[in-house]
Amino acid sequence: MGYLIRRQDVSMTEAMPFQQHFEVRIPLSIEKVGDLGAALQDCSSILKSGDLLNVCSFSDANYSRLTEVVSIRVVSCDRNRIEVIQVSELIKVPEQKKVVDVSSNTNLRIVKVNNGRAYEVRDDGNNTVELFVDEAQAKQFIDNYTARLPKAKEVEKEDRANWTLARSKQSGKFLVKNGNGEVLKEFSDEKSAQRFLDGVEEVKAA
Repeated sequence: MGYLIRRQDVSMTEAMPFQQHFEVRIPLSIEKVGDLGAALQDCSSILKSGDLLNVCSFSDANYSRLTEVVSIRVVSCDRNRIEVIQVSELIKVPEQKKVVDVSSNTNLRIVKVNNGRAYEVRDDGNNTVELFVDEAQAKQFIDNYTARLPKAKEVEKEDRANWTLARSKQSGKFLVKNGNGEVLKEFSDEKSAQRFLDGVEEVKAA
């Protein structure tokens, strides 16, 4: 079963005797939803033939960035099937250039949402990175994302006088950086990070 749009994500914009107007939000691309009529099945009780729906697609379940907009009209509506027709061009918002934060997205995980009908990929800060209707797609995304991350630099035999210790605001982990501000290793506890910084022992990064 594909993604089902929740009733609380469909809002009437104004009261009219017929051909109501609605605003709809979804936390994934319209392409991934596929059949918008089927996705609106749980909203059949509030929709009627002729209704206009402006569908807004967002980058994640936090609805933090708009990615696509399209308008559709309901052709027919019953409990068994909702048929819709696209009445406007699908507008895509230009993608935002992403700045990879090595400290926040190195431990992505999959979380089931929408009663198991969708899968969110979340980072260490519990932020939603991406959403999928298929778990295999979510796993593939993590594999591809991890492969694109900058590799942690090998710790060189150098003077550690310019190295610093800082805590990441995103992940809460302790980062050891060289004189250029580059992350050498990250640790889950400050003691281990400090021992590594001091050169007491080559401890394993968390």
